[in-house]
Amino acid sequence: MLHSRALTSAALAAALALPTGPARAAFAPEATATESGDLDRAKELFYEGSARYSAANYTGAIDSFTQALEIVTREGSAPDVRGALLLNLGRAYIKAYDVDADIRELRAAREIYARYLREAEPLNYPQEGRDEAQREHDALEARIAELEAKSAADPAPPPQAGGGTSDAATPSDDLRRNRRTAGYALVGVGSAFFLGALGPIIYAAAVIPKNIDEEIRIKMPTPEKEKAFRDQENLKKSIWLGVGAGMMVLGAAGIAAGAVLVVRNKKQAPGKDKGLVLLPSAGPSGAGLVLSGRF
Repeated sequence: MLHSRALTSAALAAALALPTGPARAAFAPEATATESGDLDRAKELFYEGSARYSAANYTGAIDSFTQALEIVTREGSAPDVRGALLLNLGRAYIKAYDVDADIRELRAAREIYARYLREAEPLNYPQEGRDEAQREHDALEARIAELEAKSAADPAPPPQAGGGTSDAATPSDDLRRNRRTAGYALVGVGSAFFLGALGPIIYAAAVIPKNIDEEIRIKMPTPEKEKAFRDQENLKKSIWLGVGAGMMVLGAAGIAAGAVLVVRNKKQAPGKDKGLVLLPSAGPSGAGLVLSGRF
């Protein structure tokens, strides 16, 4: 028997044993009168861990069983109590892996079973527990090796060409939405510049030549004055054409940049480019805007 305030080792060990299914708690009633405050807490932690295990909260069960193990170890409880808690922890770690597939939990379970096997002989753990620990440890060795080999053969994909990123690094919905908004704004400003460029171009190409002819017809200047007048008006024409061309280039650049932002940050199913895109167009017959889309 343990010191006068402790549970009998057989009663507590039986209480701590977990089946392979949901946890159950059954502390022996005859032991409650001799428990110390710390061991009372260990019992509470076991009940708490058992309830969490039954509710599939395996991370919580691990935390509760770990704290209980620390207490019974500090109190010098019988070895079979410590061994029972180690088995419970191993089972909880394996269940936790089944939920979130974190290989670190399998490694933790393997280490717990290995610890049980190292302590089995000097602490005289029961043969049933030794058989379970050996069986689970060997199964975990094979399972972890298989998972590690698979991970090595199928590494994470590298960043996509052209500055793209993997799915894990894709922009958040808020960032994608902000970029789309900026894209639409650029398309709008670019369109205004592009269309506004038509004013200076029309003025230079049509209005100025007409004014030249009208002015010469009315004033009938000498050849020298006519030449000077034409040179002056042609310079003005070149300036207005340059202004119009500059506005058109700026507008086209804004439209293109905005369209790229909209398309690249549009949330949609892979392989589908739905939506409208406004793009500049130029050809032998002139320049303009093209509205295209895919539905």
